[in-house]
Amino acid sequence: MTGAMHKNPENGFVEYDREKCASCYMCVMACPYGVLKSDRIEHKEIMKCDMCVHRSSDGSPAPMCVEICPMKAITMEEVEA
Repeated sequence: MTGAMHKNPENGFVEYDREKCASCYMCVMACPYGVLKSDRIEHKEIMKCDMCVHRSSDGSPAPMCVEICPMKAITMEEVEA
């Protein structure tokens, strides 16, 4: 395991470190939620939502998709691990 996917202890988000990625795609195959995608042709890296982490560091409470969804179908909720 390269440690390219890791859980941030501060916010609980699973983060992806491109520098540590070995492009083996084991994380894509192992993800129980099917949210990881491989971009083998273009960049040979994993595509993963980063929860708009740059927005939370600016004080924004939620990812952009949560704020702009016109039907409010996307929400952010706390879950116990």
